[in-house]
Amino acid sequence: STYRLEIEAIDGGRNNPLSAKCTLKIQIIDVNDNAPFFPGYPPVNIREGIEKGTVILEVTANDRDLTPELQYMFAPEGNPSDAFSIDRYSGKITVAKALDHEVTPVYHLIVLVSIGWGHNLILEGHNIFVRRRRTKSTTRRRTSL
Repeated sequence: STYRLEIEAIDGGRNNPLSAKCTLKIQIIDVNDNAPFFPGYPPVNIREGIEKGTVILEVTANDRDLTPELQYMFAPEGNPSDAFSIDRYSGKITVAKALDHEVTPVYHLIVLVSIGWGHNLILEGHNIFVRRRRTKSTTRRRTSL
């Protein structure tokens, strides 16, 4: 919001009082005082054999402030085996290495979003479950004649 204030000063002269005018512009700047929050995300199903670098999900936090500077990251325990990576500015989660369905069929990711201003930091966490789907492979049988 912006306000304009007209100010006029008049001296106490009796016959010919002197005056001066000025305009003061006041702009109210939004303080980053609202915590970000995540909408709900359903479990993500990915196929077996998915390539490294494939985007599996783009998380987006919401914030009621005018221009929040959100940054995304995994919680320290929120990326088992460092199997995924997250772009700190866009929130895109990608496959970081080959995934083995037999070793880990379900990944529990914990994504944090941060907002920093001054000396304050707000963190909000969100759980994401990634399930690997096995693809059916067709096996050919040889028959002897």
